[in-house]
Amino acid sequence: MPAAAAWLLDTNILLRMSKSDDAHHRMISMALRILVAQDARLCFTSQILGEFWNASTRPRDQNGVRSECCGDGPHRARDRKGF
Repeated sequence: MPAAAAWLLDTNILLRMSKSDDAHHRMISMALRILVAQDARLCFTSQILGEFWNASTRPRDQNGVRSECCGDGPHRARDRKGF
């Protein structure tokens, strides 16, 4: 039997999964459930875990994760000072 596929979970995936009110939480949750149902191995590195810890313990307005539902998605970055 072939080994199950391994998927590396990015910091953003972990952050969005930890915030049930995130605009992408449900979609990511469903995608991960599908992978688990296919016996996929979900992996992360110590670097990703450190980034997750740093971002998730900062105040929400300073953690670098913006939610499009709040009107401050990535498309707005160019509107900020210095862009």
